[in-house]
Amino acid sequence: MKNNLTPLTIALVISMCLLGGSLFTNLQANNWGQDRNDATTTLYQNYPNPFKDKTTISYQIEAEIAKLVIMDLTGKTIVEYELNKKIGKITVEEKLEPGMYFYLLIDNGQIVATKRMHVMN
Repeated sequence: MKNNLTPLTIALVISMCLLGGSLFTNLQANNWGQDRNDATTTLYQNYPNPFKDKTTISYQIEAEIAKLVIMDLTGKTIVEYELNKKIGKITVEEKLEPGMYFYLLIDNGQIVATKRMHVMN
């Protein structure tokens, strides 16, 4: 699955998360303003949050294959997970530097949900 996130898209995602939480809109440049009203696609807050060594992210998707992307504050992709179960969990055990990160649920190249997580020392 191709990652076609533009710098503008990444900046908007980070801004929305910093200003107040989740982003549940389609931010692809050719689809501005179209909300993703898909009740069967859900990204849950990671638990525990904040965390030190590992955390779990649960999701529910409608698509056959989707992607979960973890990014740092600069928009750099840290890790990507292919999601091939309709309902599932990902355990994040990568060594992440302390700080804030964002994770995005991407379905058919479109961001459908975004959350933030905090890594402690």
